[in-house]
Amino acid sequence: MREILFRGKRADNGEWLVGYLVGPFTNWKTHCIVQELGGDSWTVDPATVGQYTGLKDKNGTKIFEGDIFGFDDESDWFYIVTWKPAVFGYTVNKGIKTGSAVYSFDREQLNLIEVTGNIHERAKP
Repeated sequence: MREILFRGKRADNGEWLVGYLVGPFTNWKTHCIVQELGGDSWTVDPATVGQYTGLKDKNGTKIFEGDIFGFDDESDWFYIVTWKPAVFGYTVNKGIKTGSAVYSFDREQLNLIEVTGNIHERAKP
């Protein structure tokens, strides 16, 4: 069973939090609260909220929606994890400077990828 976690940046200081999305659910696009695993709850920027995919990279780093990663053997390509409701799951967009295409990979390839950042911090691929 997949662990259900969310990540978001605190609204007051920009610090990343990982925990549970606890509400308010009536207006989650403008106001979100993440409760850390330790119990404290914080208001986060809704634009930065991403769900954990249930997968980890080669270093054991949890892969969240919005993460950017690359493969060891493709230094000029980068991949962005996105939620696609039409397919009921996560897809990976492969892009290089211009354009992108949806790319799928199998679990065996996870030991070849490394998370290098996320779309909210504009980390270099």
